[in-house]
Order: sequence, then structure tokens, then C-alpha cells
Amino acid sequence: MPPPPPQRGGARSVFKALTIIGMVIVLGIGAVVTWSVIDGQDDADTAAQGDCVINNGTDIQPDVEVVDCTSSKAEFKVAEKHDGDFQCNREKYAQYSETKNGDTTFTLCLTPHRGSGS
Repeated sequence: MPPPPPQRGGARSVFKALTIIGMVIVLGIGAVVTWSVIDGQDDADTAAQGDCVINNGTDIQPDVEVVDCTSSKAEFKVAEKHDGDFQCNREKYAQYSETKNGDTTFTLCLTPHRGSGS
């Protein structure tokens, strides 16, 4: 006589399915939280003429953040902001341009600034 077929996992199958569903939910929430954090860190697009900024990144991979001009962290002041691709007068300004999907969305022309906290 052949051996009886193995029994279904029963509680184990339900537990395994719930574990997988739980992991999918946690990963989904994690992705949303990560997107929000990444999206919130890039506030260079909120910079306006007269605002001060700091580069938390490098010259090659800048991470520009708006800071209070009285902060000792303030490195640059936005002299001009232009939509799209723009070339600042490089004799007068440093330049930061942000590109998304291959298109330059805006350009900041920056002057050196020292916050009053230093």
C-alpha cells in the first residue's frame, strides 16, 4: 500500500501566509517612509533669492539645504534663482543646478556667506 499523502500544513500554512503578508506591508510602509525622508531632505528647490544654504554633500554630489542666514552653518547666500538651465556669471557666483529626469529644473547663483554665529 502506498503511504498516505502528506497533510496540508494547516496552521503552519496560515502562519506562513500571514508572515509573508506582514512582510509585504512592512516593506511597503518602509518604502513610503524612505521616499518621504529622501523627498524632504532635498529642499534646495524651496530656496529663494536672499536665502542662505549649506552643502551637506560634496562638490560632485551636493546636498543643498536651506538654513537661517544667522546660522554659523550658512555657507552661501542665494543671489539669483532661475527656472531651468541657466549659466550664472561664474566670475561673481558659485552655481548649483538641480537636474531631474535629465532636465535642469532650476539653477541657484550663490555668493559666499558667513553666518553671524561664527
